[in-house]
Amino acid sequence: MFEKLFGKQEATPREKLSSVIEKELSIGVDQPSIIRAFESARKKNVDEVLGLSTEQILDIVRDTAITLSGPIEDTLYGGANQTVNNILSEIDRLKKEMGN
Repeated sequence: MFEKLFGKQEATPREKLSSVIEKELSIGVDQPSIIRAFESARKKNVDEVLGLSTEQILDIVRDTAITLSGPIEDTLYGGANQTVNNILSEIDRLKKEMGN
């Protein structure tokens, strides 16, 4: 009732995981950070019984990593397209490794 009156809604599973993922990727978007972000998100998913599949978690990691990548990563990896390609290839590798 309180939430209805004051408009406060509980965060969705995606929002809950995004905050954990953003924390892990805050220093930079690279392979070790992506792996840490996935592991942290997977742990939160289990701890809070959010019910997301491994593939859904990896999709959230992918989307967040692409959103957070910026000029530093572009400089390191040879441009925006290459940064996105690196993120996508790491997510694909993890999906294959996890059996999805």
